[in-house]
Amino acid sequence: MTDFGENGFVVFGGFVKGTRVNQLVGFERNIHSISGDVLQDGSQGCNPLARASHTSAVYNDRLYVFGGQDDDNNKLGDLWAYDFTSSVWSEVKQADDADYKPTPRSGHTACVYGNKMYIFGGILELTKELNEMVVFDFNTMQFTKSCDGEYPNQELRLEAQKTSLLDTNTHSPTRKTLAHGLSPVRPRPSQKNFSPGRSPTKKRKGTSPPKKVQDTTTQKEGLSSPTSVSMQNSFIIKNADESFDVYYHSMKKRKHMSMIASEQHA
Repeated sequence: MTDFGENGFVVFGGFVKGTRVNQLVGFERNIHSISGDVLQDGSQGCNPLARASHTSAVYNDRLYVFGGQDDDNNKLGDLWAYDFTSSVWSEVKQADDADYKPTPRSGHTACVYGNKMYIFGGILELTKELNEMVVFDFNTMQFTKSCDGEYPNQELRLEAQKTSLLDTNTHSPTRKTLAHGLSPVRPRPSQKNFSPGRSPTKKRKGTSPPKKVQDTTTQKEGLSSPTSVSMQNSFIIKNADESFDVYYHSMKKRKHMSMIASEQHA
């Protein structure tokens, strides 16, 4: 959709009942309604292909349509102009030796400022998005590439990096924030002041303490602790969600019913 005139706008292409079209329709806004007429149904003379996800802009009583996607999902990079005075379409072709030709795309944006049309972004492939600015000069009728996602000079790049660092420092916690905004972490009690719940067992003379048997069955990836079956089970139960309780009670009920059934058969 592109504004045209004081109270009107034009629409080219798009989907109608699930099918791409190449119609050009003009609309006029009234106080209480909007009326529309087909300016070009795409069957007379040379017309652009049916498409969607393109852009359009008006300059000097002409509608310029660029890019989009056709019925075979091919990306388009052609430029067409519709003359409202003569009601005729014409393709704006680029010379074979042109310095720059725009990449076919869809889903981009375009607007006219001064005597140029600025085209930004778009989708090149199914998921590849473009980050470049393409400029079409109406005086020379040629495309140029203004920006490819990088900063045009070193000063702007340094300024952007400086701003990025300032934003990072603003959102990251500083020492002052940690000192006043967050509660300090309590230090762990030292071994000197720590009193165990029970006294260690005394070693008997003539006997050597039993060797620790490492339970290799409980060593699983991602669990450095616990290291025994009982500790592992308590760890799992402690961190289980509500589904664990439902599963536990259902298994308990199933076990109880199986015991009753075995007693009845006996």
